[in-house]
Amino acid sequence: EIGLLTRIVSLKLASNKIYTLPDALGRLVSLQMCFLEENDLKTIPQSMQQCSALKVLDVSRNKIAMLPTGLWRCRKLNKINVYDNPMKLPKEVVAQGSAVILTMLKALNIAEKENALRLGSLQLVAIPEYILQLTSVTELALDDNKITDVGELHVLHNLATLSIEHNKIVKLPLSLATLTALTELRTEGNPLVSPPDEVIQLGAAKVVRYLGEKRSLITENVRDLYSAFDED
Repeated sequence: EIGLLTRIVSLKLASNKIYTLPDALGRLVSLQMCFLEENDLKTIPQSMQQCSALKVLDVSRNKIAMLPTGLWRCRKLNKINVYDNPMKLPKEVVAQGSAVILTMLKALNIAEKENALRLGSLQLVAIPEYILQLTSVTELALDDNKITDVGELHVLHNLATLSIEHNKIVKLPLSLATLTALTELRTEGNPLVSPPDEVIQLGAAKVVRYLGEKRSLITENVRDLYSAFDED
């Protein structure tokens, strides 16, 4: 059994058509280099976070959508190769290298336990797809990125605090009217034109109400327009 190889330093299982790995992989406490490229893997076991000596992990050319979020606990890990996988990690994060990948994994791992997700200064250009699954999150910080649209956040109904400071957001989409639990909204440092600043200054609840009323008005106008066509 692989879990008995506790003294192994390098594991090379490339090009073996492997489609799953045992949780026992986490027992390889001496493992420093792990080469799993060109297989059929869809996941990496969370237990791998216990491989405290791990320095190099190559999972390129597999079918992996997400790395174990606990992988950041491998403090010596400085080289991760995820090339040619259907990754849900943003391309701009992957492009910045192993340190930034681990930073994001750490943030996601903490969010799974504390319901607070902080993804600041990661050069994000859009809302990461993966975080839309974290519907229990109550606090989300996306400061100091390059995001232009936050409309997808409407699915995070439990959000109480949202910080999107220093991005490239011009308007808050009407879809955010669904965030009725929102009590704190920070938008400083964006070229925001809608809602107007006087509404923003009134606080999160007023902003959500403004977006909801505007959406209702548009819906009513569209309904009236269709009615007019029907009458003709």
